[in-house]
Amino acid sequence: MPHGVESFGRLDVLGNNAGIARADHVTDVTVEQYRQMMGVKRRMASFFAPSRDPHLLETAGNIVNVASETAGHMGQAYTVVSA
Repeated sequence: MPHGVESFGRLDVLGNNAGIARADHVTDVTVEQYRQMMGVKRRMASFFAPSRDPHLLETAGNIVNVASETAGHMGQAYTVVSA
């Protein structure tokens, strides 16, 4: 999939919004599933942003990291591991 530079000739904003949601009882989630979810949530911004940094520096662009404010304030059944 082309990114902004290929499509529009420049990149002004990078939005990081990655995650994996599960709807499982906490006792049914394996350690590997938990690590996969946390790995995506915690590491994607670090892995994705550097490949775009030169373009953002050129345009004085911005990086916007997004997290779930709702999940941070309020629980929901069968999503304890996803929050």
